[in-house]
Amino acid sequence: MESSKKISYNNNYFRWTIEGFRILIVLTGILFLVQGKGSKIFNVLLTLFTTYAVEYIYKIFKIRFTEKMKFAIQVFIFFSMYLGKLFDFYSLIPNWDDFLHIASGLMLGMIGHTVLISIFHGEKYSLLSKGFICFFIILFGAACAGAWEIFEFSGDMILGLNSQGGSLLDTMFDIVNGTAGGTLVAILYYFKPGILEDKKS
Repeated sequence: MESSKKISYNNNYFRWTIEGFRILIVLTGILFLVQGKGSKIFNVLLTLFTTYAVEYIYKIFKIRFTEKMKFAIQVFIFFSMYLGKLFDFYSLIPNWDDFLHIASGLMLGMIGHTVLISIFHGEKYSLLSKGFICFFIILFGAACAGAWEIFEFSGDMILGLNSQGGSLLDTMFDIVNGTAGGTLVAILYYFKPGILEDKKS
């Protein structure tokens, strides 16, 4: 009973924090308007839209993300879009991009675990070995990191963007960082499986 109350409290904390983040985005937009930084309003709206869009993505793909997982995704949006884009952390903070790719690897590792649970329901999941689950988490993170680089490469070639900076080294570091994040999740899961789940008493 006490455990259930703690879970409920944590989940409510996650939800209210996300709502607080959205309010912060709106206030930031107002501040930019007052300061005459109208050029940033599009990114403000895009950031706010993204915080809601992910909620619909959960429903579309019918994958049951834990509140902890949903919170982690919103934290990533905060670091990448709010701090990165709105406050230019990509330019102000050295290696900010590397930090975000490692963070995205952590997030993708958590998503990989959720996907695995969705594929193998109930008793089927309990039959999976811990080693296989960890291996899947690492592969999922690496595959998604690679797929993202393919997406960036396609944008650079087709739309004339410069997402990869024309550098193979930048591309490989991004994939390595993303894979490293997924590997960290796998290690955490191996020693403490409950860290990725909302336990129920």
